[in-house]
Amino acid sequence: MTRRRSLPSLTSLTARLSIVLVAVTFAVAAATVVWSYRQALDVARNLQDDILTQVATIAASTTAAAGDGRPDLQPLTNRSADIDVAALPLPGIPASTPDGLRTVATVGEQLRVVVVHRSNGSALLVSQPVAVRDQIAQDSARATVLPLAILVPVLLLSIVLVIRRLLTPVNRLADQVRHRASTDLRPVDSEHAPTELRGFLDALNTQLSRVSAATDHERLFISQAAHELRTPLTAMSLQLERASRAVDLPTVHLRLRELDRGMRRSRHVVDQLLELAGARAENHGIAIEGADRARRQPAVATLGSMLREVVGELLPIADAAGVEVEVQLELARPDTLILPVAATVSILRNLLDNAIRYSPRGGLVVLAVARTENHLVVTIDDAGPGISDPARVIEPFFRETGQNVSGSGLGLAVVVAQLHRLGGKLMLIPTPHTLQGTRAQVEIPLESMRVTGMNGAAAG
Repeated sequence: MTRRRSLPSLTSLTARLSIVLVAVTFAVAAATVVWSYRQALDVARNLQDDILTQVATIAASTTAAAGDGRPDLQPLTNRSADIDVAALPLPGIPASTPDGLRTVATVGEQLRVVVVHRSNGSALLVSQPVAVRDQIAQDSARATVLPLAILVPVLLLSIVLVIRRLLTPVNRLADQVRHRASTDLRPVDSEHAPTELRGFLDALNTQLSRVSAATDHERLFISQAAHELRTPLTAMSLQLERASRAVDLPTVHLRLRELDRGMRRSRHVVDQLLELAGARAENHGIAIEGADRARRQPAVATLGSMLREVVGELLPIADAAGVEVEVQLELARPDTLILPVAATVSILRNLLDNAIRYSPRGGLVVLAVARTENHLVVTIDDAGPGISDPARVIEPFFRETGQNVSGSGLGLAVVVAQLHRLGGKLMLIPTPHTLQGTRAQVEIPLESMRVTGMNGAAAG
C-alpha cells in the first residue's frame, strides 16, 4: 500500500517559510514589473518624440534644399509608424503655430505633432496619432517586462522546492523521533544535523539523558524495594509455618510474636516506600491521589503539636530500646510556627527513629529546635556508631558495613525527598555531645515556606 505524503499544514515550518518567502518574492517581483513597465513606457514615448523631432529636422532641411520656396503640396507618410509630414496651414493648425512638440486635437483623434519653420518662412508639420504612439510604447514595454514576468513563477516554484529540499533533514529527524519506541532514550544524532538545530538537539539529548538516568534509578529502586520486601515476607511465611507446627500454646505465642514483629517491620518499610514515592512524585508535579491534589494547599499545623505527636509516637520504642530522649526548644513560642504536616512529621519521625535505633542501650538522643533569622534549624544527636560516608548513606537501601541494626535503609532517603519539597537541606556531621555519634541537622528556609503559601512567621 503506497503511503501518500500529506501536504504540510500551516503549523509546518516548511509551509510557513514557503508562504512568507513566496509572498515577499511575489510582492517585490510585482513591484519590479510595474516599475519596469512604466519606465519602459516612458522611454518608448520619449524615443518616439525624438523620432518625430528628427523626422521634422530632416524634412525641413530636405525641402529647403529644393530651393523652390513653396510648401509641399503632397504630404509624406511613413506607414509603419503612421508618421505624416505635411505643410501648414492645415485645418485647425494655422501656419503661425510656434515650433516645438505638442499634442493637438483634430477631428476624430489626437495627434502628437512637431512644427518646424523653414528658412523661406513656410512651416512643416510632422504628426503621429497618439493612439498609435501608445500602442507602440505598450508593445515595447511589454516586450521589456515579459522575461521578468515569465521568470517570477519559475522563481517562486524554485523557492518552494529548495525550501522543502533544505528542510528534509528536519523532517527526517522528526520521523526518527516519532517512530522511536517509548523505551528508546538514546541520544538523537546531532552531528549531521543542520547547525541551527544542533542547540535544540543538544538540549533534547540532555533531557533524554536525564530521563534515562531517572528511569534507570527508578528501575533500580523498584528492584531493590522488591528485594527488601521479599525478605520480611519470606521470614513471615516461615514464622507462620513454624507457628502452625507448634505443639503447645506458649510456642505458638512465641511464633506469633515473631510474626507480629515481622509484620510491623514490613509495614514500616511499606510506609517509608510510599512516603518516598509520594515525595518524589510531588517533586515532579505528579498528582497521586486525584486530579486536584496538586491544586490543594497542603495541610498545616503548628511545630509544637507535631513535635508532641512524633515524640509521643516514638517514646515507647525508645523505652523498649533503653534510650533516653531529650527535647530542647530554643524557641519562645513553638506553637506559633506553621509548617506542612506531611513533610515535617515525616522528617522528624524518620530522623528521630534512626537516632533511637542506632543509639546503644542507655544512650541519649537530643532533639533541639532553634530558629535563626531565615531558617528553622532542627538537630538530632545520637550516641550511635557514627557515619563514615554521609554522601552515600542518604541513598535508598544503602547500609554501612558492620551495622546489625534492623531497618529498611530508606529513612534518610525519605527525609531528603521531603526536604526537597520544602527547599531545605540535611547535614550529617559528628555530634559534639559524645565521642562518637551523629548529628542530623535540618535547615528549612522560612522564606521559601512563605513563597509556597505557608506562613512561617510567628503569630502575635
